[in-house]
Amino acid sequence: MKIVIDPNAGVCPGVKNAIRIAEKNAGNGSLIALGALIHNPQEVQRLDRIGVRYIDQEGIESGQQLDSIRGKKVLIRSHGITPALLNTLKPECSILDATCSRVKRVQKVIHEHTSQNYQIIIVGKKNHPEMRGLLGYAGDNGIGVSRKQDLDKLEYSRPTLVVAQTTASPELWHTVCEDLQNREINLKIIDTRCKVIARHHEHIRSFAQRMDAVVVVGGKTSSNTAVLFEIVRSVNCHAQWIEQADEWVLPSAKTIKTLGITGGASTPLWQLEAVRDEIGRYVREGR
Repeated sequence: MKIVIDPNAGVCPGVKNAIRIAEKNAGNGSLIALGALIHNPQEVQRLDRIGVRYIDQEGIESGQQLDSIRGKKVLIRSHGITPALLNTLKPECSILDATCSRVKRVQKVIHEHTSQNYQIIIVGKKNHPEMRGLLGYAGDNGIGVSRKQDLDKLEYSRPTLVVAQTTASPELWHTVCEDLQNREINLKIIDTRCKVIARHHEHIRSFAQRMDAVVVVGGKTSSNTAVLFEIVRSVNCHAQWIEQADEWVLPSAKTIKTLGITGGASTPLWQLEAVRDEIGRYVREGR
């Protein structure tokens, strides 16, 4: 069996930048990140070993854990945070802002249109940290939409802006936009999905079609990996989603000659290589 790593796979630029900042500032437990920097347990463990500590963002928002960050370096991960939380942090600690530049662009767009009294629709995954941060910029004008039924909450008499969580699925984005375009509403659509991830979505479909089977590697809490897996599964019936190599199951089909390995925006290349090597040993030993 030939094992091929997707040449376009690897951690996205925003997360890569957050990890770079963490690695530069880690040591002796003085760096605290507001939640896991990446939806990947193995990479989180690696960062923990070099001194990156984590704190529950909700605990800071509620004020219950403010004492634990006073006077320390606090890292805002690539998802970004709400303006209210940023104001809470400023007098308490030294802030390292690793908010992805693409997320910052969405924040700016939302802020500008909120000041013009637009109703703001943000398409994405409810309770995702990026979504919560973006809704903070919209205030009472924001509505998170993760399914078509959420559109029933709209005020159709108001001018409405539609934007997206940067990792929103293409299917959800197009479904929501098409629905709104068919309604009588003063509508403005700005596609704020990450172009890097969008191009990977386009590429992965072709990659998966060329392989006899595909392994998608990534954390089970990663929304980007979930979207990627659904794309792969739609074109390749021999698709598996794993976090570690020991979860992989040899496909029962006898015609599997090429196995593709890919990952979401939160899966580092070292992990894809480790999965490739372990599966390679598995196949050579005939286990």
